[in-house]
Amino acid sequence: MDIFAAIYGTFASAFAGDGQSIALLGALYVCAVMLSTAIYLWLIWQWPSTRGQLLAQGVAPFGATELVPAQQNHVTKVA
Repeated sequence: MDIFAAIYGTFASAFAGDGQSIALLGALYVCAVMLSTAIYLWLIWQWPSTRGQLLAQGVAPFGATELVPAQQNHVTKVA
């Protein structure tokens, strides 16, 4: 059996209401979502790593510092 004919037959029987085909397509969808989520999480897990040596760390004021001290935003400053 040709692979495209099998895929077409699965979709055709799912649209016809066959429960096994609907379950198969649902399982394939869940597997695709889980795989894409795993890849995304692996990429995020790798993101904050970098090579080098930290020379200094601190918090630098960002924004209008002389207007209202309570409305300052602080950003991390790494040299």
